[in-house]
Amino acid sequence: MYPEHFTVNRLANTLYSMTPETQLYRQVFPGERFIRNGKISSQVFTPKPSDNNQLSVFDGDKISAQESFESFNTVQQANSTTGSLSIGVVAVKVADCQACTECDRPLDVREDPNNDFEEHAVIDFSSCPSKRKIRVAARHLKYCAEQHYPDSAGFAYRP
Repeated sequence: MYPEHFTVNRLANTLYSMTPETQLYRQVFPGERFIRNGKISSQVFTPKPSDNNQLSVFDGDKISAQESFESFNTVQQANSTTGSLSIGVVAVKVADCQACTECDRPLDVREDPNNDFEEHAVIDFSSCPSKRKIRVAARHLKYCAEQHYPDSAGFAYRP
């Protein structure tokens, strides 16, 4: 029915071209909450309450890890009151989200372009019925990032 490389988003019933191998780039912020003993913590993959269970990432089919880092920090500097600068980028794949069995169903991933970032996407944690399940799913994604980039403590890009 659909071309082989397209995926149907179950929640929004829309098409997007991410494949299971598409990298999802997540910005890492300074601080002990995100980095412990030189390694990423699962907090990197934990949505904040204000995120409504939608974790912001960049679609790796549209942008590289380094480009996502540079683009993000450029926008943050231009909007200096909106938050911290990234110190690096970690990555998981769409397949890692699809393989996450910690919640009621696999984590959904969808494109979510906005005014600042055309390449913006989200990992949807709304299938996780509790904060504990969100933490477990975040640990799964942390483990996946570390497996994809074992020589750099899970970082896909770090200046």
